[in-house]
Amino acid sequence: MTRTRTHTSWHTAVLFSCLTLAFGAGGIQSARAGDEGPPLAYLQGLTPQKMNRHFDALLAWAAGELAEHEGEGLFADHPGEKAVFEEMLVLARHLMEQSRQAKAQGDAARARALAYSAEATARYAARMPHLLEDRLEKDRNPKASRVESECSEPEIARNRLPPVDPLPPSQGPSHHIPVVVAFAGHDPTGGAGVQADVEALASMGCHAAPVVTALTVQDTRNVTGVTPVDTALLVEQARAVLEDMRVAAFKVGLLGSVTTVEAIHTLLRDYPDIPVVLDPVLRAGGGARLADEDIMAAMHALLFPLTTVLTPNSVEARLLAPEADDLDACAQELMDAGCEYVLVTGSHEATPAVINRLYGNRRLLDTFTWERLAQTYHGSGCTLAAALAGLLAHGMEPCTAALEAQEYTWETLKQGYRPGMGQWVPNRLFWAVYDEGLGT
Repeated sequence: MTRTRTHTSWHTAVLFSCLTLAFGAGGIQSARAGDEGPPLAYLQGLTPQKMNRHFDALLAWAAGELAEHEGEGLFADHPGEKAVFEEMLVLARHLMEQSRQAKAQGDAARARALAYSAEATARYAARMPHLLEDRLEKDRNPKASRVESECSEPEIARNRLPPVDPLPPSQGPSHHIPVVVAFAGHDPTGGAGVQADVEALASMGCHAAPVVTALTVQDTRNVTGVTPVDTALLVEQARAVLEDMRVAAFKVGLLGSVTTVEAIHTLLRDYPDIPVVLDPVLRAGGGARLADEDIMAAMHALLFPLTTVLTPNSVEARLLAPEADDLDACAQELMDAGCEYVLVTGSHEATPAVINRLYGNRRLLDTFTWERLAQTYHGSGCTLAAALAGLLAHGMEPCTAALEAQEYTWETLKQGYRPGMGQWVPNRLFWAVYDEGLGT
């Protein structure tokens, strides 16, 4: 199957950004993780018919919340709050209708963005009665409210939501935003490594918990030094997070040493039900080697059997499977080593368009064709792998997650910029630019 990239209009980006700014983290986190309700419709890969039913059920639940609290007299002294609630539901219906029209016109990217905004609006509206209750309670007893905020979950964590498609256990009701542990090196340019993971995961509606594996000396042209973090410190970083937060996915990037591979293997083995996305960082964009034969052998033996999705570029795939005749054979060899899925990216191949291939179940599952951009980029692999991990953290199945992550990554490259004298950097926060006078 061949995919053709469509473009999101500027007005859609403005609309989405305005909703983000207006609702804050609370509104958007509900849209992403769905509290105890269903995940975002487009994240489930729903057909248009099922999406319509999904949204109708969401609106019915939101209206039910209003009726229930109105019956309890909540809005008696707050008619303005009720009016805002009703206006938001009208806006949600309008956004969803615009999404359906965009879908009918073949603009899939705009349709998804509008559907996202519609769900964010409806879910935030449904939370308003609970937020009002919480505010009134704090007004009545400010001291008790302070104690509750310091010692217990916020009130919204206990909200009732529609009993439709409950979230997986890893996304329990007190964890609105999925947590993703990202093992990565620190890149002082901010183009790759830890910062790339944090920005991409935030864009997917996730909370990034970065564990630094190595300190690097690099610019946007090449890497000149890598110092692996002490293994004990690495494990302490990860254990501190894992014992405190409910983690929904792992993303693994730069390793730096065999002992780092062994440490991460030990950590991942303790959490066999959490998906793992492994970006095998073997060489820098400028050609510097970042993993030797011993590290690659350790990855084969210890990490591949625990990997949900491996995301090598074509050069890395050939290095990891040197005896394979072609990329198809490389992918088969990597799956034989234990990887459940392998997404091989083709930007390094001499083809007019970039062709990425997804493998699973010992076969080629899908082929994705993307317009080849004129520039080369620093941090594109980190961006793709982190976005994919974020979508898996939301409960999306890997095939759909692979497509969505590529769409996001392609847009970050299209919107990329050149902050230094070397490669361009993906603009992972392109969606946050809400004024045409900002950005380039």
